[in-house]
Amino acid sequence: KMTQIEQVKEQARIIASSSLVPKQYHGKPQDCFIALQAANRLGCDPMLFMQQTYVLHGKPAMTAKFQIALANNSPRIRGGIRWNITKKGDYTCEATCAETGEILQGPICNMELAKAENWTKNCKYRTMPDLMLRYRAATMFIALYLPETTMGFQSVEEVQDVQASQAPMASLPPDLASEQEVLPP
Repeated sequence: KMTQIEQVKEQARIIASSSLVPKQYHGKPQDCFIALQAANRLGCDPMLFMQQTYVLHGKPAMTAKFQIALANNSPRIRGGIRWNITKKGDYTCEATCAETGEILQGPICNMELAKAENWTKNCKYRTMPDLMLRYRAATMFIALYLPETTMGFQSVEEVQDVQASQAPMASLPPDLASEQEVLPP
């Protein structure tokens, strides 16, 4: 009989050899093993986890939309994350604490902050500033109030912004470079 760890190792080997697995995991049973373990800890489907995670500049990262989905499913908040956007261009996120009913308010994110942090070297701040500011406001909220939902993973956008602020933009996986999805307010 196989032990549970042996079963996961075999599952990882099979997944790594599949043409259906996302490119970043294909042929990498060790990465698939870790992804299976992480998905299990997060209580999500392993393929979903693999489709929404990348290794950028040597760091594992989740897409912001995946982090938002994980946070919205957290039993610690009611009704999911909501965005507040002022006429001045300040983006914040809030959510209702399930236990106390308190409104949890995230940090302010705006173009002034993006420029000060050199995130605007990432061209997406010029082409889709609303989406990028929403993503960053949400991921800052999640890091502050719900870090367990992402197991400490940074968002892909956060890793990109840090890299953009330090050096010329590195090439992105094609599916991230062309992503144009806009989240609802």
